[in-house]
Amino acid sequence: TTEAARRDQAPADTRAEWTTGVAAALEWSVNQGASYPPDALPFDDVRLGKLTGLLDRLRALDFRGTVRLEGHVGDFCMRRTSDGSWAMAADDLPLSRCERVGLPPDEARMESAQQSVAFANYLAELRVTGGPIRVELEPLGNSRPLVAYPLVTDGMTAGDWNLVARQNHRVEVKLAAKPSPE
Repeated sequence: TTEAARRDQAPADTRAEWTTGVAAALEWSVNQGASYPPDALPFDDVRLGKLTGLLDRLRALDFRGTVRLEGHVGDFCMRRTSDGSWAMAADDLPLSRCERVGLPPDEARMESAQQSVAFANYLAELRVTGGPIRVELEPLGNSRPLVAYPLVTDGMTAGDWNLVARQNHRVEVKLAAKPSPE
């Protein structure tokens, strides 16, 4: 296309600016769908499909650099079930009756790193095949909520709290372009 030809003939610094701008737009776009269900793995087969689609687009842009996937877990209001496991509390339960809100930091980090077999195999294959794009996983647990949790009030319910927790239960993508050699 004429746009691609113009881009290829542009000076290196202009190409780098263009690639950085497009990468920033892709980063913003992919992060619009960053949340994942509370009972799903952060790095599951759905996320794998999104990652492969993103990498295809980045390769088409001749992007060189790092794709960092940051795993986050929300601090959900939980109750014990009859078998002793934890389950999300009913939306109408008063927040004060939650038996557990969130996970301890170490457990949250482990949860935010969970991967499906297909996702783990794909990352292993990328490490072997190399190329100009590196993918890194950074499990951040519950250390960096995107949305601040509300102040606890008498009438607050588990549903009110878990609405925010769902927004914080996400995988964010960060793109870091590596300057191309002159």
